[in-house]
Amino acid sequence: KQLTDRIGHGKFHALTFGQLASSLLYAAGSQYPVPARQRYSQSYHVSDAATARLLHIRPVANMPAARVAEICRRTVASYCYSASSEITSANIPQLDVRLSLADQAMLLEYARSFWQETIFPTRNVEGQLTGLPIRTYHQIKLLSLDSSIRLDAHRFSHIIIDEAHDLAAPLLQFLDRCPQAICTLGDSCQQLDGIPNQRSAAVRRKELFQSVRSGKQLESVLNPLIEPSPASRLNGMLGARDKKTVIRYYDRAAIPEDGTTILVRGEWGLFEWFQRLAAANASFAMLDSSMASVRS
Repeated sequence: KQLTDRIGHGKFHALTFGQLASSLLYAAGSQYPVPARQRYSQSYHVSDAATARLLHIRPVANMPAARVAEICRRTVASYCYSASSEITSANIPQLDVRLSLADQAMLLEYARSFWQETIFPTRNVEGQLTGLPIRTYHQIKLLSLDSSIRLDAHRFSHIIIDEAHDLAAPLLQFLDRCPQAICTLGDSCQQLDGIPNQRSAAVRRKELFQSVRSGKQLESVLNPLIEPSPASRLNGMLGARDKKTVIRYYDRAAIPEDGTTILVRGEWGLFEWFQRLAAANASFAMLDSSMASVRS
């Protein structure tokens, strides 16, 4: 709405990354076949057993073929979120079985077949389904690999992306080769899975650390959290001097009634909240890395 009010209707295009990738990959004259509509649907799935039959996958390291197909699916997903131009052993997920070099080589070969069948489908699954699902992350990865594809400089003059700390490396690779002026807005402290992927070294970076909505009282709460961040170049927050933020402290932690993100100092805090929420039968979800810490 802010863009509409300032720029006017019809003067900008709002696209999801999936819509952007589809419009570029499957434009007229493209080498990539337009996927059947069903393959786009989030509700469309092909079982690992059916995938194994489609790709003629055989057991590896005493793992049944369906399990191998599942590992291939996860390997390809990892590859699609990485900056790598090839599927490598680094993309194979952690497994509870020991793999020989020959096992790894076989897994990688199957994963590459999975990727090729996703982007260039040649067969139907069991003669009825329309091929493997194609997700947005598959399309964005394909977009990043094809250096001939760029946004039309005559159609788009600027690109604005909010919440840019969540952008995957392949999308940044594509953006960095586009001719448009690109403004990405993000906050590395909101990326809970690690340090955000970085733009090219040629991109000009500007950091804003003065708040316009929160008063200086919040500095004592946020800056101790910002200071130990691995992104060492971060400045502390400066609150607005004309605003007042009331901070209330409590002696006993209560379980929030609304959707809330809970930050903890370390593993003991993580374990404490896990126990508290589980005992209260509260509905909650944890980051994969946090769940791994609890299990270990």
